[in-house]
Amino acid sequence: MKQKKFFGQSDANAAASKAKKVKNARKSQLQNVSPYIALKMLARHFNLPQQGLSFVIAETPDGEDGIDLTPAVLIANSSDYIDLVQGIKQNKQVQAFGGIRTFVPAVVKYDNGNFVFSAAGINSTACVSKETLINNFGETVVSH
Repeated sequence: MKQKKFFGQSDANAAASKAKKVKNARKSQLQNVSPYIALKMLARHFNLPQQGLSFVIAETPDGEDGIDLTPAVLIANSSDYIDLVQGIKQNKQVQAFGGIRTFVPAVVKYDNGNFVFSAAGINSTACVSKETLINNFGETVVSH
């Protein structure tokens, strides 16, 4: 014959306390999640396959012995890339002021309303605001 196990009041309180801690931990994790740029939504916006998209910094000579850095998304097997600041596809092969535009793979982090693109070997960063992305591509491009 099986015996029923009865939990004492202290066991019930401990179980309730543990469940509450787990719930609060999950809630705080959800609140601390940074937004991110959804490549899936950019792919849909431009009718592209998602697998060939990657974050980069576009380096364009500015004609004054300097380089303009632009946050961008590189499209594999294409002559185009997506300029995140202007919200359009542009040609990769454009020569600007006697130099050729180059692309450096980037890591994207969210910081106070801006997506900051940084790359190994470049001491500078390129930024685009969350607001600019939403204006260019719609609200679904920024996810949590």
